Amino acid sequence: MSDLMLIDSKESIARLLNQEWIVSGVLQQTAFQLRPGETYLSVNRPSIESYDSDVAEFIKEHPNFKTEQGNNTYCRALMNVGEVRGMELSFKGNRLNVNVEVEPRASHTKSHAGIFARFHGKNIKGGQNFLTDTNYDEPISVPDILQKMRWQLLHLSHVEMCDIK
Repeated sequence: MSDLMLIDSKESIARLLNQEWIVSGVLQQTAFQLRPGETYLSVNRPSIESYDSDVAEFIKEHPNFKTEQGNNTYCRALMNVGEVRGMELSFKGNRLNVNVEVEPRASHTKSHAGIFARFHGKNIKGGQNFLTDTNYDEPISVPDILQKMRWQLLHLSHVEMCDIK
């Protein structure tokens, strides 16, 4: 990947939150779960000029992302890109060669980006079962890795309610 494609580590990203991912006012780790076959978590970049219109268009097409408080609000989980990139994932107490990256995905929506987890440079996908590494005698559980990633993203998140503009 070209350095020109990297998102600045000081930037914030926002995961738009489905109503189902907030239970009794508490954000659930399912907000950061990859569906089978997915290679990244969708996020948006509030620093991009089209962010408000991109979010409004998305929520118009996905009404479950509006809050229960009214048709004009939504919730988002804000995270710092540098903190997301700094996540360390381990297996049996040893740090894995998993890099977490935030990259633009702006082909259709300018503010769109993705959080990728890569093992030895290959995307980890939702629905995968195991990874192999010559440093370990046994396969590494992908569901375990992704669960650790979800917990860390949950910990890094700051949830806020916003007006749809």
